[in-house]
Amino acid sequence: MNDKDKTKRQFINELVELRQRIAEFEASNTERKQLEHALNERVKELNCLHGIAGIDERPGITPDELYQEVANLLPASWQYPEITCARITINGKEFKTKNCPGSRGEVKWKQSSDIKVHGERAGVVEVCYLEERPELDEGPFLKEERLLIDAVVKQLGHITERKQAKEALWESSRFISLLFANITDFITVQDTDYNIIKVNKAVERVFGKGLVGRKCYEVHQSRDNICPDCPAAKVLATGKPTHSSGVKNIHGMVIEKWFLPVKDEQGNIIAVIRQGRDITERKRVEERIREAEILKKLDRLRAELLANVSHELRTPLTTIKGYSTILLDYDTRLRHNEKRRYLESIDKAVNRLVRLIDQLIDMSRLEAGLMEMEKAITSISKLIREAVVEAQIRTPRRKLVLNLPKRLPRVNIDARHIREVLDNLIDNAIKYSGEGKEIVVKVRRVRRKLLISIADQGVGIPADELERVFSRMYRSKQRLSDEPGGMGLGLAICQRLVAAHGGRIWVKSEEGKGSTFFFTLPLAIK
Repeated sequence: MNDKDKTKRQFINELVELRQRIAEFEASNTERKQLEHALNERVKELNCLHGIAGIDERPGITPDELYQEVANLLPASWQYPEITCARITINGKEFKTKNCPGSRGEVKWKQSSDIKVHGERAGVVEVCYLEERPELDEGPFLKEERLLIDAVVKQLGHITERKQAKEALWESSRFISLLFANITDFITVQDTDYNIIKVNKAVERVFGKGLVGRKCYEVHQSRDNICPDCPAAKVLATGKPTHSSGVKNIHGMVIEKWFLPVKDEQGNIIAVIRQGRDITERKRVEERIREAEILKKLDRLRAELLANVSHELRTPLTTIKGYSTILLDYDTRLRHNEKRRYLESIDKAVNRLVRLIDQLIDMSRLEAGLMEMEKAITSISKLIREAVVEAQIRTPRRKLVLNLPKRLPRVNIDARHIREVLDNLIDNAIKYSGEGKEIVVKVRRVRRKLLISIADQGVGIPADELERVFSRMYRSKQRLSDEPGGMGLGLAICQRLVAAHGGRIWVKSEEGKGSTFFFTLPLAIK
């Protein structure tokens, strides 16, 4: 190969090498441009998201202002900002850039993504090109721009959720504050040292202003220190709510109070809420209603008694009138023993009349709730023994048996009224028993009560009458005693007197074999 050929070959090789270098340079330059472009897009994306965060952090900005500013910010983050417009639709409102056309149909090139709040679609973000540009990736839009719009809607969703929660919290706090201020109950919040930390208007109207910082017992009780049995102290000690019934406060109002603990997340008491309600007028109304009900009961009882006892009252009065007339008209003609017999009959009739009247009075008072109990610690053994001995003297033809333990605890009772119960039950047993039959009075202790029973061996009570035994005007027709019957008030009075002592009374009976009446009395045990 001559020199000319060698030179030509060398030139060709150099030319190829030069072309390769030019291609490599162009390739590296393209890659650099692509990297620069990607970097620029990434910077625009970061600037966009950072800008949205800055708008959100601006003090006092409203949701509507935020959505409009975000819409204005978006076009600058797309590759053709000069022909880009943006629109945000949320909560039924539309926020858009000034260059957005009025109708969505006028825009051909558009990207959109849904705004979701708590997982639900709440709106949409749209970014549009107003002109056609060379197609890259998704038409004229870049993949990065798809990622960006998705990031924007996600950020807007979080912002919207947070603002809604903040607004809901503010509305709730505002509502609670208004409720606290305007509620008619007296509300005082005090810390664990009994310092008042908050009161509502109702408290200030009664106790005046300037209460915060003072001790609760100074304001509400005019005391220098906490009362030992203060309900607030009990709440702090037990951690449980407590309630006090209506009592008069220092202003003469009847206040019903509730005391409620306020606890932190760990369950520690940090405050006590004292809620008071003025029930003065309610108490007055209740008292008037109670008085009206008492009058109604008295009227009803009077009508019932007049309808049922006219015969019972007339019988002793007839006896008294008859024998009194005989004594007056034939005084000089009657022998001494005849006069004495007539006077004894009058005396019995008067005693019966007195007893009937006493029963009427007792029943009326019990029905109206006016019977007063004068309770005292009493030996039940002595009371029962006296009742049995006196009953035996009155009815020597009956056999009374007393089964009484040697030692019995004392009871807190009205002795006169419990003696009335014993006399009624023993007399009933006598009326419905034959001569020679035993009447057993028995007492025993059952836990924290005394159980007293009076058992007879008489005619018993028919099964269909057992439910009516303690009703007013109940009288069995199977009495064996020759003594005249009463008005049927005795057992009804017994039931109410026993109930007034915190006990109960009942009967077990079998027709033809006898009846046993039981009643209980609470023991006077501390």
